[in-house]
Amino acid sequence: MDQSSFIQSISTINCDLIPPTEPSNAESASNLVRNVCNHVLTNGPCEKSKELIEILDNFLIYPDVKYLVLKSLLNLFKATKSKVGVNVGEDFITVAFDLISLIKLEAKDSKRVGGKRKWKSTGSSNCSTGVDVLFKKSDDSGPLFTPKNLCYENQADLFASVWFNFLTFKLSLPIYRSVLKMLDTKVIPHFRNPLSLSDFLISSFNIGGSASVLALSSLYILISKCNLEYPNFYKKFYSLITADMLHVKYRARFFYWTDIFLTSTHIPGYLVAAFVKKLARLTLIAPIDAITIILPVIKNALVRHPSLIVMMNKYSTGIDSDPYDISQDDPVNSNAMESSLWELSTLQYHWNTKIASGVHFIKQPLPSKETDLSELLETTFTELQAQSFKALDKTDYDMHINQELRESLRKFVQV
Repeated sequence: MDQSSFIQSISTINCDLIPPTEPSNAESASNLVRNVCNHVLTNGPCEKSKELIEILDNFLIYPDVKYLVLKSLLNLFKATKSKVGVNVGEDFITVAFDLISLIKLEAKDSKRVGGKRKWKSTGSSNCSTGVDVLFKKSDDSGPLFTPKNLCYENQADLFASVWFNFLTFKLSLPIYRSVLKMLDTKVIPHFRNPLSLSDFLISSFNIGGSASVLALSSLYILISKCNLEYPNFYKKFYSLITADMLHVKYRARFFYWTDIFLTSTHIPGYLVAAFVKKLARLTLIAPIDAITIILPVIKNALVRHPSLIVMMNKYSTGIDSDPYDISQDDPVNSNAMESSLWELSTLQYHWNTKIASGVHFIKQPLPSKETDLSELLETTFTELQAQSFKALDKTDYDMHINQELRESLRKFVQV
């Protein structure tokens, strides 16, 4: 693939996109790529736009094409935002996301200073001259763009600016979810100052539902690596633990991040106790495959925070006298530390043998090592049922759900 094949491919789709002069100078090459990006953004997800996006994708292996696409998108996004009264539609957002999703940067070693990233030098210059490019001078004496334009540091800053401007648009729900799923691994690593995304991520987390769950991985980076201060984070996180979370698409991700965020030994014991108690209460109405994930999360929290063992050793005084107040929005006021884990005691008599055996830890000394959740996160009810039926004679057990009992339990747990 060379410069002529790039131009020919574009000309085949729309010859009007080709500048009148050959792209043998930087301005002409910039105009060519800008015309292509502008055509895609203006026309939305039509067939020609898809073909142009495919062409760009094939040539993004060249750092100068990547640089020009980033520069073009940044200028076009800013120009769109500056137009008064212009309503950015879903088609624009869709193709804009398609374009920026094509651009992949190789992560570079860096160190953090005050939450900001500084790239580590890999030699006398971070901007290498020994790279293959698409656009060259007419006499083939060298690339049109300087090494400073094409180096990782410059492209990472452009990349961050493009994403930052894109996130200011009103995103459709599918795009919003896709963005949240890729931010932590494909976007944040290239931000010199990841904290610039804090407003977007905190707003996403405060929305609730799947948006909150999908924002957790990126928030973890900002909180643990960039020292983001979010005073009400655990209060909001606590409010997400509801019966609805047992049935959402991203349930496994939610419980995984619940386990991760409870890892810190700097969290007060009474706060962790509230999470443990609320999770235990959920097991009364949770489907079996959810219980198998919740139990290890509870177990890990108890292993990390020995002060919570008192909740295991307390004698259950019954439902009516349980001091835990699940209706409290603030976990600090839930009285969890004064309660017991009687909910887990009831699971010792569960018809599913894996559930019954999995809760035995409340009657035994806790292990020194935590449980790895990775093997449990994608466990389905069908798999658990098959395992259970191998150990039990199902004709000896009544597996029919008592709906009246279920409703009374749901009313009691209020989640």
